[in-house]
Amino acid sequence: MSVLRKISSVLLCAALIAASLCVAFPAVAAASSADSFFKDAVFLGDSITVGLEEYAQKMRASSDSTFLSNAKFLAKVGYPVTATDNSDGNSMHPAYGGVRQQPQKSIAAMGVSKVFILLGTNDVQEDFQDTIDAYTALIKAIKGACPGITIYVQSVMPMCSATESGKMTNARIETLNSKIKSMCASQSITYIDIASAMKNSYGALKTAYSSDGYVHLNNEGYAAWVSVLREFAKNAIDGYPATVANASSVNLRSEPSTSASRVATLSRGTQIRIVEPFVQDSWHKVSYGGIVGYMHSDYVQFDSTGMEMTAGRIVNVSSFVNARTGPSTEFSIPFTIRKDAVVLVATSYLADNWYLVYYDSCYVFVRKDFISLV
Repeated sequence: MSVLRKISSVLLCAALIAASLCVAFPAVAAASSADSFFKDAVFLGDSITVGLEEYAQKMRASSDSTFLSNAKFLAKVGYPVTATDNSDGNSMHPAYGGVRQQPQKSIAAMGVSKVFILLGTNDVQEDFQDTIDAYTALIKAIKGACPGITIYVQSVMPMCSATESGKMTNARIETLNSKIKSMCASQSITYIDIASAMKNSYGALKTAYSSDGYVHLNNEGYAAWVSVLREFAKNAIDGYPATVANASSVNLRSEPSTSASRVATLSRGTQIRIVEPFVQDSWHKVSYGGIVGYMHSDYVQFDSTGMEMTAGRIVNVSSFVNARTGPSTEFSIPFTIRKDAVVLVATSYLADNWYLVYYDSCYVFVRKDFISLV
């Protein structure tokens, strides 16, 4: 992937549109310094997470002793979400300290402050509502057993198209992920979209990432997964650069709601960091001077000068593509972008297959399907 030098976005965009040329540099993998984010974390999951644990052990023993810091793992082959509330001692539970017990008890015993959950592959063929109910109960149980813990839910991984059968399909995985994401939003839980980075153009797991032609990953697949985690960690630590816009002053709220208490009032042009974009509906989780709160996206202007930007061209449309104010068709359309137009793409920001792009002096969102990176 070609990465442009981090220079003024406005000047660069003008140069690109005028000449459709850019200076290319090799893409650089996410720095392992972001791994410190995982030093007090545990990964809870099924066989896919078992594989991540084995991959981490191999990396730590060979080329990278600080790989994912000292993150712990609590995983079991064939572990469905619906089994997480089984009674203690049940063989379905992963063991911790030789004890098989409900996961929230093991997590509490570990003393971690973060938990990354990836469960659902073994539930794809089951009733969606049963799965969401079980997920909701699991999150409640973890919160109850571990006060103050931060919970991250990762999307269910796609599968190889050749082995789709019956109710075990990528279409159902996508539906389940949509429901999991909605559940996370309703509980203000952070949802991490891993699946988008693992899919081919048909929405299936890339064969280059598969170890068995089914749902499990090889080293390349785990490396891709870790890249997403590292990018997420980097943004969680540093945030996306942004400024307060479109009003003389804007309230920073304690929750993503205009009825929530005000924690600060910021004037137009104030530099802020977006810790988590679109955490709920049209609200960003942002930080300012050590204060973390929520601000409506209407009053937040992304600043791509702090991001890796790549040239992209609008493709796969007959004439124009809709630009959106957020990463969903539910957001408004401020303008359209013509076919073959050159835009700047923030490659570090990809939400549910939507890119953040810079065009016509504005930051908007365009579906990944309609952008070809130059």
